[in-house]
Amino acid sequence: MTSLSDSDRPVDVAGSEWGHNASVASILKWCGLPVILLAELLFLTIRFDTASLSQASEWAASFGDHISILPQLVAVMLVATLVFGGRQVSEELSRLCHSDGRHRRWPVWLAAQMLLYLLFYWVTIQVFEINRGVSLAWIAGWAALGTACGLAWLAALVHPSNWQRLAARLAGYVLVGAVIGVLAWAAGQYATQYWGVLAGLTFDCVGFALRCMGLEASRDIASFTLGTSEFQVRIAPSCSGYEGMGLAVVFVSGYLWWCRSDHFFPRSLLLLPIAVGLMFAANCVRIVFLILLGHFGWPEIAVGGFHSQAGWLAFNFVVLAIVATARVSPFFSRVPMRSVETPRSRSLPFLGPFVLLMLTVMLTGVVQTGFDWLYPMRFLAIGAAILWFAKQYPPRVWQRSGNWFGPICGVLVYFVWLALASPERFSSDVAFYTEARAQAPAWFAAWCLFRVLGSVITVPLAEEFAFRGYLIPWFSSRKEFEPGTSQWSWNAILISSIAFGALHPGRWIEATIAGGIYSFAFCRRGHLMDAVLAHATTNALIAGQAILFRHWGLWA
Repeated sequence: MTSLSDSDRPVDVAGSEWGHNASVASILKWCGLPVILLAELLFLTIRFDTASLSQASEWAASFGDHISILPQLVAVMLVATLVFGGRQVSEELSRLCHSDGRHRRWPVWLAAQMLLYLLFYWVTIQVFEINRGVSLAWIAGWAALGTACGLAWLAALVHPSNWQRLAARLAGYVLVGAVIGVLAWAAGQYATQYWGVLAGLTFDCVGFALRCMGLEASRDIASFTLGTSEFQVRIAPSCSGYEGMGLAVVFVSGYLWWCRSDHFFPRSLLLLPIAVGLMFAANCVRIVFLILLGHFGWPEIAVGGFHSQAGWLAFNFVVLAIVATARVSPFFSRVPMRSVETPRSRSLPFLGPFVLLMLTVMLTGVVQTGFDWLYPMRFLAIGAAILWFAKQYPPRVWQRSGNWFGPICGVLVYFVWLALASPERFSSDVAFYTEARAQAPAWFAAWCLFRVLGSVITVPLAEEFAFRGYLIPWFSSRKEFEPGTSQWSWNAILISSIAFGALHPGRWIEATIAGGIYSFAFCRRGHLMDAVLAHATTNALIAGQAILFRHWGLWA
């Protein structure tokens, strides 16, 4: 790996982070170009399907099968590169950002990229839809145009004169990320072939637990069906537990890497098999309780809220237990016990409302199925938490920049949210809402009031305090939020946005874009209320459309 000499190091604005020296135009470019590329890729993946080549020639069908793997592979390699070379990548991006004034022709490169994209789109139509039996020359031209389109986008982002220096300094990290990414992706693909082993073991453990409770287990090994005479479930691949174990391994590995200086190695690696074992045991317990709920007369709750939420409860419990054990155990941790027990002063006030939000969502999801009648509890719980921590927030946390920039960002997110929504989202015939409105109109009206208040007030506060007020400063140099201080890093923006997107599994792409826009609203002047107002504006517009036009799918 090539190290930076003192003369090569970037100007220290915020410990390799952007500061006030970065112009708004530069920040817009560095935030806008990735959004443009993501939108272009998203449009292509939605518009075209490589399966259309299955009826073409043998080599074309093989090409279609393999090209569909490329986006997955690139995504894994990119994540691995950011994990293992995140600090160096952040430093180089900061350097490029501060020297952006010399790259005045990036709009020309962007215009060229868009023209190439239109040509690439036309050729893609010829290859995938009109002339599916095209020759090798068409495929080569298609690949060359795609490459040129990507290079033009990169030239708009980074001046070509900086490519050689950037490649020389980051080549080692990119290579490590590529190797690890390929190995991780290949291991994941290979492991899915053996899910039956875990399913069979889960089958045996759950059956043994039911017999220990005095219940006669009904089992069919051929179809992996297990239960009692009153209620049965089929142990599908997703129920075998390997997904939860994979998540636990990734999370614990990331934690150990991030806090590697705080732990003893190699003994701390024992946490990985411990996490796998605990996740497997938690999954077995989940299935046992699911069968018991159905057996004793609550089949709707078993296959509804409990089935979908208990897995996340188990995962959160196991991961939190593993991390807590790693931090306080002298066998794993180098940090003295007294240092671990003293949290940073502002962690709990910023994270507490969001954690309570997640716990309320999961717990209410377990005890109900269908319409979310218990949403008011979410509003009351978060509101109580914010009032409880009110005196512990920084004095100027409620201050905003005094302009309309936050609400404008919120309107932009609203249009992005609608543009990427499926047609079903605009339907007024959503079963849960239609039935609830017909059965109890007065309660439904009260529920709508709480839903609007929660969407516009408590949810934006809880989520922005956590994702922008806590995560961005934590992954930047400041570690804690300081009102009016606009200092942040690319890692912080990326992690905050992706984490926010992961919170919306059904709409993670638009949620990730929304997280990036809210981050920009926050980082522009360092006022957290700008991000809160942006978030509240988006939710208010969505709530208004859902109620006025009966587009209940936007709330589903």
